[in-house]
Amino acid sequence: MELYLLDDSLDELDLFEYVLKKINPTYELKKWSSVFDFMASVQSEISAYPDFVFVDLNLSGNYAGVEIVRYLKKIQFPTQCVLYSSSPAIEEFNFSFEDVCYFRKPIALANFRESLKLLLKDPSIYYVPGSCSMSHK
Repeated sequence: MELYLLDDSLDELDLFEYVLKKINPTYELKKWSSVFDFMASVQSEISAYPDFVFVDLNLSGNYAGVEIVRYLKKIQFPTQCVLYSSSPAIEEFNFSFEDVCYFRKPIALANFRESLKLLLKDPSIYYVPGSCSMSHK
């Protein structure tokens, strides 16, 4: 399984990678801290698409995670998109995207690992029309 991850926090990128390797060391993760580098990568010719694209909802600067996912949908990037945040506010957003997961990243490391493991196994378990919302505390 291959995943893309866009987060402007290097600590979050490292944490996500650590948890992912605990779930399954064979999973491949490509990560970006720069929106511009990420966009250049997805706009280039890709021979194989990832299984998931995780985008931080709270990107700093001129771009929000919602805008990145909106762009991926516009270019019909054929991958399950996941907007995530550790903020409880993500559960109250109404993004109106189809086939996009909204993942509230738990603070506790063990809960994060279990929540991510469930999402990667079967995101449709949490599917609600327009979203698949997960919240594990």
